[in-house]
Amino acid sequence: MGGEQTKEKDQKDSKEKNNTNDTTEKNNGIINEEKCDKNDVLDISQYLKDKKQSNEYIYFKVKDIENEYSKLERKIQQLCLEKKSEADKNSNEFENFLKKIKQISKTSLDIAKMLREAIYDAFIENNKEFRNLKLKKNGQVDEGCINEFSSWCKNNLKDIDKLVKDFCDKYGGFKHEKDDFDIFMRFTKVYLKCKLCNEIIEDKECEDESNFDNKTMYDLAEIRGVNKKVKYYILPGLIYNGAFFKDGKIHVYAYSNKQ
Repeated sequence: MGGEQTKEKDQKDSKEKNNTNDTTEKNNGIINEEKCDKNDVLDISQYLKDKKQSNEYIYFKVKDIENEYSKLERKIQQLCLEKKSEADKNSNEFENFLKKIKQISKTSLDIAKMLREAIYDAFIENNKEFRNLKLKKNGQVDEGCINEFSSWCKNNLKDIDKLVKDFCDKYGGFKHEKDDFDIFMRFTKVYLKCKLCNEIIEDKECEDESNFDNKTMYDLAEIRGVNKKVKYYILPGLIYNGAFFKDGKIHVYAYSNKQ
């Protein structure tokens, strides 16, 4: 009898421990994903100029976005080097860092997509001639108005930095370190610019446990060997005109698949 009670108690303690670990892992991540509802109706009117401006030669340019992303990617690489050196003392340190960056990037992309929808609605409201051109199923802006949309955004968003900060604050829902929040905002800003560009920039992921392909992937763990597998991706690749951005391959956490 006492043995059964002890067994039940051990099972209960184990379950509570697992639940605690799950909660801790979620809270130690950057994002409260429950707050990041893609179906939210976002009010961005305060971020738009009162008197709408128009200049067809001003828009969000691919090259500028690519350069901005490269700076952020180099920052992530540097942080990875630091975390890998710390991993000698704590074997989980590096992977925990990668999981955090993955979650930051994922939610930054979600916020960027939400903002594009809200901004596109405002664009249509102010440009009735395009009212029949809806966002495509994949969220992309119709080619029939993509130049006008990008130009309108560039001309009429008052302060994209404040827009990004406010919505990162709103959907972050976490107790963050300053450096983490800075990275969160930088990812959100560059992803949003991808969504507001006058050219189509696609984000590409890969499946867990897929074969590592150095033509399309970059291994943040820098594991040596030819038989490598992807444990999971960290950053989606960014593709323009059929080719990856410079420094824009899919960033993954890989491991050696020794036979």
